[in-house]
Amino acid sequence: MDKKIVRFHHFGIFPSFIIMTACNGEPAEDSGIEESAEYYFRTTVTNGVTDVGIPDMEACVEIPAGSTPVCATTNADGVVEQTWSEDDVTMGNSLIVISGEGYWTTVNMGRVNENVLANWDEQMAANGVIELSQPVVSEVLLNAAIADTGITPEAGTGHAVVLLTTPDDTSLAGGTVTVLDSNGTAVENLAYGDESGLTFDLPLTATSASGAFGAFNLAPGEYSMSVDLEAATCSGQFSWDANTDGSFPLVVQADSVTGASLSCSAE
Repeated sequence: MDKKIVRFHHFGIFPSFIIMTACNGEPAEDSGIEESAEYYFRTTVTNGVTDVGIPDMEACVEIPAGSTPVCATTNADGVVEQTWSEDDVTMGNSLIVISGEGYWTTVNMGRVNENVLANWDEQMAANGVIELSQPVVSEVLLNAAIADTGITPEAGTGHAVVLLTTPDDTSLAGGTVTVLDSNGTAVENLAYGDESGLTFDLPLTATSASGAFGAFNLAPGEYSMSVDLEAATCSGQFSWDANTDGSFPLVVQADSVTGASLSCSAE
């Protein structure tokens, strides 16, 4: 029951359960706060519409990504409590997978770095606990949003929903996204979220005020995503570290939806 930590970031009805990560990957300044010997997390998985805790949801974490998953199940109130020793902390890219009856299996990308550890230390020093809330969205609602694109989800494939934001966490419009498979071929089933953040709008050719885009019916594997946005550059926010060419990895698993976000700022 160790090494399990997630943070919620979302737009509209689309959830993204994301490993609690630094926004820019740069080392945090010395805050003068003593490092904690252990971290105590209290996490609630809730229905994103009703805000009620969901029992029997399984959260499995890979730190680092590719390691043996460490899993826990929410109690009757939708809560998981964990204590994580500082000796168990592993820097690097991470995955968390959340699943349960009636909900899409959600794969969230993130990374653990010095900013993350500094944030944990601050919260432990102030409160003695790190409280986290993680809403999820039902299969019915997410299926309806995908259906608005005219795309029918295919068994055995995966999907991705990604958010573009500004450094102050405001959703960002005007970004054009390219997703390439491992052969460098652009995937075709892309759609951008409408301004409400409630659904996808196939005629859109760039992100709207919701900042969201989706890629659908992808074969399981690792993809790369890049953003074309005038006078702005993007960095990993809730994502893996960037590739050497400046693009960002996008991991897709079968019969699941991947969540990630990128932060974009003016050059």
